[in-house]
Order: sequence, then structure tokens, then C-alpha cells
Amino acid sequence: MPPQVQGACLPVTREQPTVELVKVLDEIKSFNAYGKLRNENTNARHVGVRQKMVAEAEKEMNKSGISSCSL
Repeated sequence: MPPQVQGACLPVTREQPTVELVKVLDEIKSFNAYGKLRNENTNARHVGVRQKMVAEAEKEMNKSGISSCSL
């Protein structure tokens, strides 16, 4: 059996994280983080649907544009 190691094998050093203090401005206070996150999640969820709608609208414009130019 291997011998039991006694004492400190590797020194564990914990560095204290540096904290940067910032003055709280009115702009920071008025920022609605929850609303921003909800809006961005909604936008991310609907990207494909919106792209499809744009593609269909362009397709319709091309159809109507070709028929009016052929006169």
C-alpha cells in the first residue's frame, strides 16, 4: 500500500477578487434589466418567423414587380 501523505501537499492560495466601486447614476437606476432580458429573449425566439415573413414579402414584391414590368 502507498504511504499516507501527511502535511500540506500543495499550498492552496486564494486570491481576493478585486472589486471596482462605481457611483450609482440615475441612468443605472432607471435601467429596467428584467424588461430588457425579456425583450431580447422574445426577439431571439422570433428571429426565424420574422425572416420567413420578410422572405415571403420579398417574393410577393418580385411577383408583382415582374408582372407590372412585363406590360
